[in-house]
Amino acid sequence: MHRRRVLVLGISGATWSVLDPLTRQGRLPHLESLRSRGMSAVALSDRAPGEAQYRPQVAWATAATGRTATNHGITRFFHEGRDLRVPTLWDYWLQAGLRVGVHGWPGTWPPKPCSGFIIPSHLARDERAWPPELARLRELEQRNRSAERRGLSPADVARSLRLLAELHRYGVRARTWAALPSLALRMAAGDSEKTALALRQVRLELATDVFIELCRRFQPSFRAFITFLVDFASHRYWRYYEPSRFTPEPAAPTPGLRRAVPDAYERVDRVLGRLLETVADDCIVLVVSEHGMAAEPDSTEVGSFRFVLRPESLASFASADASIAGCPIARWVAFRQPDGGDATALARLGATLSGMRLLSNGRPLLEVWDRDDEVVVRLAVAGAAGAQDDDAGAIVESNGRRTALGQLVRRLGRTRSAMHDEEGVAILAGPGVPRASARDVIRLVDLAPTLLTLAGLPVPPDLEGCALFEHAG
Repeated sequence: MHRRRVLVLGISGATWSVLDPLTRQGRLPHLESLRSRGMSAVALSDRAPGEAQYRPQVAWATAATGRTATNHGITRFFHEGRDLRVPTLWDYWLQAGLRVGVHGWPGTWPPKPCSGFIIPSHLARDERAWPPELARLRELEQRNRSAERRGLSPADVARSLRLLAELHRYGVRARTWAALPSLALRMAAGDSEKTALALRQVRLELATDVFIELCRRFQPSFRAFITFLVDFASHRYWRYYEPSRFTPEPAAPTPGLRRAVPDAYERVDRVLGRLLETVADDCIVLVVSEHGMAAEPDSTEVGSFRFVLRPESLASFASADASIAGCPIARWVAFRQPDGGDATALARLGATLSGMRLLSNGRPLLEVWDRDDEVVVRLAVAGAAGAQDDDAGAIVESNGRRTALGQLVRRLGRTRSAMHDEEGVAILAGPGVPRASARDVIRLVDLAPTLLTLAGLPVPPDLEGCALFEHAG
């Protein structure tokens, strides 16, 4: 049976309500070209039982496995690859003796040795990648994320530049390098909204450069690149995209923030164009989002600003054992013992963190989850009510000690203004995919068996999803 190569571009949070008008304006030429030679669909997302939200961790696992959250094992926001109970798409390609190349797909940490390469997503707990030398790319992202929370230091800049110099041999283009000085200036200026956006824009360029070079070297039969730029821009800047949806209407932002949402789509469209140049015409190409996005005029994030935890400060205030390190991920932190240590230290830390209270109202500061080898924490919704607006001077108490809330958290821009929606995006083209002008409605769980079928690989009988088409031959 003839086996075809597959390219997946995952655009977290992409939605037709933004994509359609941009397409009509001619601003997404590569996405429109792909759609015109294949089919497009609303991809219905998946969520864990009892959950109100469509979480990327859950939905990307559904897309990767062809099974719903009930069966694949990823049901919480902090679940990762070790929580998966079933094989993924790239596992099936590896079982067939083929190479894979995966970048940024949630649920790939810790990466397993394989024929090809795997670079985990921003949800990973450390910098590990496969092959191990690719850890430099993950280390750069980890360092930038930590610096974003505690503030940029000269040491951070120096270390990042050294890491970038090492990554030069992985195909980083001159235009990507050229964007770095202005990014450093933005970070030094301290404008958190502009800095956060610029940092993620540069990360996208850097990751695309490296992914394309790795695909050139490894020539994977299955290649997947997932980006969260659209998701981030939508969450944080939708208020500037549709200001009339919000009361009071936000003040006029700078042009860069006003265009943040459509600009993210245009940047990802250019990434698609670059990726398409690396594959043959008979490659199966899927563009997909794990969920959609919609305006959130009444944000469930309390207060006017977004606060994130400072791992080092939180560990110090909790008198954490020296063996424990905090890894910042999205709005939460995972405390781990990367090099081992006292087996009871994590349990003691979890108890201390659970006991932290805001002095003004006695409410818990944190939500805490004790896992086998980590303690996961995030700001409690109730506790965050004491962190509204500029109230960084609120006092936190723990075991007789007190500190200002501002020592444990950092304000990073406004609260969220968009939230995940059930209706994601799917565009599929290649041999075996019929051209269709009408937009279909499919399930996210159907994508894995569809790709296996179109690629000419056997479809396991226990998948919950169903292939949309027959094999092209």
